[in-house]
Amino acid sequence: MSAWRQRHRGGVALAFVAAVLGLFVVSIALPDNLKSAGFVTPGSQSDRSSTQLDKSFGYDPEPGMVVLARSTGAPYTAIAPRQTLALVAARIKRDPSVGLVQTPFGRDGAAVLVSKDKRSALILVHFKQVGEDASAPAINRIRAGLRAPPGLTLEVGGYDVGFLDDNRIV
Repeated sequence: MSAWRQRHRGGVALAFVAAVLGLFVVSIALPDNLKSAGFVTPGSQSDRSSTQLDKSFGYDPEPGMVVLARSTGAPYTAIAPRQTLALVAARIKRDPSVGLVQTPFGRDGAAVLVSKDKRSALILVHFKQVGEDASAPAINRIRAGLRAPPGLTLEVGGYDVGFLDDNRIV
């Protein structure tokens, strides 16, 4: 095998260069179909379904940001940490790019967003625009203005947030 590589090393190198150039040409030809997290086939059933859902809801059905709020005092069975969490959620909701904010409490609350020990709760943030690139400015604004009030610690995560953080690192 090594003798074969020795005889054909110029051809192998040329094939490698050709493959890289070919991929470069493909990347220039497909920018409208490439999205930050993969491909989309315009007009496909999944593309049409996703578009219909987005239009029906008026926001991305998947939360782009998740805020973990840990109570440093009383558990969320008490009213004070619930009120503090509601203030954080209201602050996030004021961003013009936010379509929906979900918490564990209130009329539309989802109890599954509270930990079993009742000391941690999630705030789910759905953006009006779909996709990591579209939500990036809102994520940056929210992060810049988000301060943990007394009685809570806050951590920000979620798919869109993680994608943006990974891109900053890379």
